[in-house]
Amino acid sequence: MFKNDSLLSNSSSPIPEVESQSQPDSASEKRPAPVKKAVDRFIGRFLVRSILLVVTAATLLDIYEWRYGELNIFEPKGEASKPIPLAMEGGDPYLRALMRTISASESNVPRPYSVIYGGEYFNGWNAHPDDCVYIPVGPNTGNCSTAAGRYQFITTTWEEQARKYHPDQPKVLFWRPYPFDPTSQDVVLHRWLADEYEWGLDFSQLLREGQVERVLEILSPTWTSLGYGIETNSMSAYLPNIYWEMLDEELAVLAPVEPAVVAPVGVQPATTGDFEANEGEVREPVQTNAEDWDSQGEPGAGDESERSESAAAEEAETVTLWDGLADIAGGSRKLVKALLGR
Repeated sequence: MFKNDSLLSNSSSPIPEVESQSQPDSASEKRPAPVKKAVDRFIGRFLVRSILLVVTAATLLDIYEWRYGELNIFEPKGEASKPIPLAMEGGDPYLRALMRTISASESNVPRPYSVIYGGEYFNGWNAHPDDCVYIPVGPNTGNCSTAAGRYQFITTTWEEQARKYHPDQPKVLFWRPYPFDPTSQDVVLHRWLADEYEWGLDFSQLLREGQVERVLEILSPTWTSLGYGIETNSMSAYLPNIYWEMLDEELAVLAPVEPAVVAPVGVQPATTGDFEANEGEVREPVQTNAEDWDSQGEPGAGDESERSESAAAEEAETVTLWDGLADIAGGSRKLVKALLGR
């Protein structure tokens, strides 16, 4: 029995030796090339890390923009003695002149869009600053005011009107405060003043009829410095004249005045009366293309050529992928600077 086992073991011993010689050949055939394997591993890791980096940068930039908003370094600036032009484009020239008149008494400073009650300035246009400043004098002494921006919106008024008229309405799942940038301030007020159902009358038509004082009196409960409220200031008495000056500028933008033609010697040019209105005088309505603008400040039925030019301009300004990457890079730099500064 032991002898047979030894024979079997001797007879089977060459078999493992043959198999061991064939195993390296089959394994070498199935093993992938080291270079290809390293390349695949590098590409996979690179893609994963790139995706994580982009998501992280976008998230941090989003948080930064939400927290700090845009810096007010590009805010339009002017002289305190004259209301600067509006940041928004288009709209009814009569309402635009009225808006500039309101700001003459409410925010008569070089940087009206960033001023808060009391004359200090806030940073960031991502939302209304909502800073309640103590009122030292006047009928509301002892209280505080959150008035801010060119039209001195208090927080509750801004939130109420922004829900109806703001050009950048937040998404349902990603609600955020309404941006308080200069254009948004202008658009909200323009749409609010143009809403006949909100006020029960047509401000634009009243202004076309020259009823400036009546319009200011109607608006005085909302803006108490317009001359008929409880908090008049040094500018209140001059607001009607300021309105006419602002209207001249707004109409000049729509219809630039052509150079005057010098009459030959001996020929007297026809006179149409003084263009400037005296104090208390009611001007005749001026015919403009303001009717082409609806209550939302959008152009109505106008020249098709103008629309085609506008469409072409919008297409030329389409944001490309590279522009988006450049914005992300710039935002990341701002984020790093802000974090290091703090």
